[in-house]
Amino acid sequence: MASFTLTLYSKLPEKAPVGRLLLDSNRTQISWETIDPGGFSSLTVGLPTDGSRVSPGYLPVHEIDIQAQQHVELRFSGGVRILWEGQIAELDRGLNGMVSGFVADGYGVGGFDDRPLEIAGSTAMTNGQLLAYCLPVLSDYLRVGNSQQFVDPGGDTSHTLNDFAGKNLEQISTQVMNEGDGRGTAYRVRVWENATVFLQPYAPPDVMDYVIPWDNDAITQWKENYRDMRTSARATYSGGTVGPYTGVPLTAMRPRSVLLDGGTLTTAGATSWVQVYLQDHLVPDYGIELTYGVPDGATDVRHMRSPTRPGGRPAIPWLVRAGQWISIAAFGPFAITRTSFDADSQQLTVRIGSYWLDEVDLWREMRTDQAKLRRRIHPVSGGTY
Repeated sequence: MASFTLTLYSKLPEKAPVGRLLLDSNRTQISWETIDPGGFSSLTVGLPTDGSRVSPGYLPVHEIDIQAQQHVELRFSGGVRILWEGQIAELDRGLNGMVSGFVADGYGVGGFDDRPLEIAGSTAMTNGQLLAYCLPVLSDYLRVGNSQQFVDPGGDTSHTLNDFAGKNLEQISTQVMNEGDGRGTAYRVRVWENATVFLQPYAPPDVMDYVIPWDNDAITQWKENYRDMRTSARATYSGGTVGPYTGVPLTAMRPRSVLLDGGTLTTAGATSWVQVYLQDHLVPDYGIELTYGVPDGATDVRHMRSPTRPGGRPAIPWLVRAGQWISIAAFGPFAITRTSFDADSQQLTVRIGSYWLDEVDLWREMRTDQAKLRRRIHPVSGGTY
């Protein structure tokens, strides 16, 4: 097993220290997820209830005022690197009303503020320039990454502030991702350490993050769904109709078209969105799950098996993240959609694609789409109703 340091602060951007806890995965629950798009997704922590002071410099649970929206950072005990960060979103209470555990959300999942854009402007900007402008205006703690982390799609995307009047940061970022570069390449927004916003193309790198053989022990699920593949797409939107656009599917198939509804979009936005949609549906929807645990006889998460880097070197399992790319034998490349690291059961789960959903994932997707509809965000295009 392993020990972790959980550091709590007041909510961002103040980030005043609240306290530190030393958590042992033998005594309590510690698990976290990453998701693409989004970045850090959720952290689930069960707190020891005996109130003992386990190590100098750490506080017993009952001496820490744990509250919603506090900023939390998780590290290995004695380590420097942040394994997960976000803000507390749910509290569990047990004996005498003490907090017995919590769930925290990453800032790319539950941290976007709902403040609407109220600044007008008619100057044309690329999607990257517009998102970089809106981040400090609509959020007081999210920050734009460096030039390698925050990549402007450029290309054929162009908007003005007037195009996004009244929209919040989630609506803007969703539309930026779905429009991509205007030539069929989608982009992804993720929030990682230090509340840093990444904007990067959803396209495989020249060198894969992970290259693994066909591993019957690790591959616990493999599905390929061809039902939603399309060879052409067009869309209606607030300004009319765009398309049809056509493409060559991965596997030979009869011509299949789709008519989409994009809600309120500009002509350029609708055109880009349909092209990105079509590129995504020229291939089947994969549902692949890889599971890694500790070898027989091992007792520490540091001995866990993991995907291999190019050249055969094993990856550090707790640093495998959604948004990275992997090839499996002759299949791929694939983007990692979700990772789950469970310190209690000493297990890393890597998921590819969205076809395979367990009950928890299904409810999560439904809640996400429901929340988008409440915010008047089109769940597919990112436009508004």
